[in-house]
Amino acid sequence: MERRGGTVKERRAADEELHNFCLKMLNALVQRERFPNSSLQLICRMDISLIRAADGTLNYFVNEVERGIAICLFGCVREDYVVDRVADELGPLLVSWITRRKLDIGLQSQS
Repeated sequence: MERRGGTVKERRAADEELHNFCLKMLNALVQRERFPNSSLQLICRMDISLIRAADGTLNYFVNEVERGIAICLFGCVREDYVVDRVADELGPLLVSWITRRKLDIGLQSQS
């Protein structure tokens, strides 16, 4: 997101609050899965929204969660480097995960 307004301190606090909410939600989703190595721990996209409560405070909620290499990555940032950065950071992780999964499946089929 492109941040507009607020002091640096306010923006950092807001980023930390959103980050903590996302981690808490991710951990809760992983705990509910029935297998030990959740792909959510490797890559997922959460669509998070805000709703204003009756008392005026803002609350987060999750609209959608996607997992795996086919997730839709999009954003509001108008800089092309963001796509390159995502590819540079996620590419090696995805190759490693796919390779490990392939080896795990191969070992299981040999048993």
